[in-house]
Amino acid sequence: MIYKVRFSRDAASYFARLDKPTRRRISDAIDQLAINPYDKNHDVKPLAGRDDEYRLRVGKYRVIYTIDDDIVLIYVVDINPRGDVYKK
Repeated sequence: MIYKVRFSRDAASYFARLDKPTRRRISDAIDQLAINPYDKNHDVKPLAGRDDEYRLRVGKYRVIYTIDDDIVLIYVVDINPRGDVYKK
C-alpha cells in the first residue's frame, strides 16, 4: 500500500526554495518513504518528546513527518537543515 504525501505550508514553501538537485534528493527519499514510512533502512527514527512524529535524514536536511495509517497519509510537517529543524 502506498501512502499519500501532503506538505504543510511551511514545508512546501521551504521545499520550493531549495536548489533543484536537493529538491530531487528529498523528493526521491519521500517517494521511498511513501512505500514504507516505518523503514529504518532509510534513516527514519521516531522523534523523542514528540508524539507520533518521525524524522527522515536526507544529507544535511531533516524531514519531519507524521503518519496516519487510517487514511494512509504521510503529512510532512517541516523540512530544514539539521541545526534548524529541531528548534521549533
